[in-house]
Amino acid sequence: MINAWLKSIAGFLLACMALDAQIGKPVPVQYDALGTVEPFDPGSIKRIAWGNPGEEWSATFSFPQGWVASEFWKGPPPAVNLEVKAPDGGAQVMALPFRHYGYAFEGVNGEFIGKVKWEMPHMTFPGLHDLYYAEQATFGPWEVGRVIWRVGGCSGNPPMLFLLIVRNRESGRWRVCQDEFQYPPAPDGGDPMRARVHEDGSLGVTLWNYHGRNSAIISGWTFHARPGGEIRCEATKPRFCLFTRTGSVATLADTPREAIHIGYQEAAWHLESWNAKGGKARAFAPSPRQLLTEDARYGAPILPQPGTRRFLWAAELYVVPWKGKPAWMKLPEAQALLKTGRWDVVLFPLGEGKALCQRLVEHRRDLPHSTQGNGTRR
Repeated sequence: MINAWLKSIAGFLLACMALDAQIGKPVPVQYDALGTVEPFDPGSIKRIAWGNPGEEWSATFSFPQGWVASEFWKGPPPAVNLEVKAPDGGAQVMALPFRHYGYAFEGVNGEFIGKVKWEMPHMTFPGLHDLYYAEQATFGPWEVGRVIWRVGGCSGNPPMLFLLIVRNRESGRWRVCQDEFQYPPAPDGGDPMRARVHEDGSLGVTLWNYHGRNSAIISGWTFHARPGGEIRCEATKPRFCLFTRTGSVATLADTPREAIHIGYQEAAWHLESWNAKGGKARAFAPSPRQLLTEDARYGAPILPQPGTRRFLWAAELYVVPWKGKPAWMKLPEAQALLKTGRWDVVLFPLGEGKALCQRLVEHRRDLPHSTQGNGTRR
């Protein structure tokens, strides 16, 4: 009796843990490609088949006549279609956006040609789940499958293109989505793509991508099971954040500009007093930003912790206004701004326990660590 009760509790806890997770367990996958005869032609995907025996799904890409690889296509964007077939024979067809880098494989060494080592991680990264070519998972009333491939011809981390299959377990209905995400890392320190069941029973899938030099975007879909079994898919509103190597994001915003500014504020202290040589900064709570690794401390600002911290002024300061572009200013010019509004200070280690203010950030949103009264405007 007690053992059964313990097992039920353990099962419940495991189920709860699985409701917000990186997608899932590896399954066999096979890729077929076009245009891989030439030694430096990465080829384009023709067909993917994945799933355990008896439960195989397939996806077939249709390209125009004369297609070799999207990198070499000349002329108006052609139509590219995708047909996905379920194990029971049901099918869905969708049109795909044309991307010059989008449907070619990454490697020229035959990595995707023929059988892949599907049971081995395609990519690993400290602190994150392993990433496999094809994965399946169960999230409450939903089954989720994902197939990925990488493309070449891009600077930085290559995008991971993927197919996402979402199936409602009660009705058996399913939807397919195609997009891309970048791995690693996610700016908040977690996995770049996650799924979770909401309180109303809908399924949310989110994914991170780089957006600009200093910003990242999180987007995704919400899947609802409607009466009669139909699945409604809604795109979630994109949100943005500051993306740097020196700390995880804690605050999201509606625009990249706002997100970058608030991201700077996450590392800024309240300016309590100052004179020509230096001043005193105060934090009313810990900074919401956290360093993800010890290596991230090198070159990183001193993140606010409750209490006060004396500092010296740098000869030049990087000034981040709410409107207009950030710019370097000589100290007297920057200090003149302190008389015109509310500014927070970003401190950097100076050695021997001292701190140097090298950045001013205009106070725009009340955050608990830089606002007296734990978040209420003075």
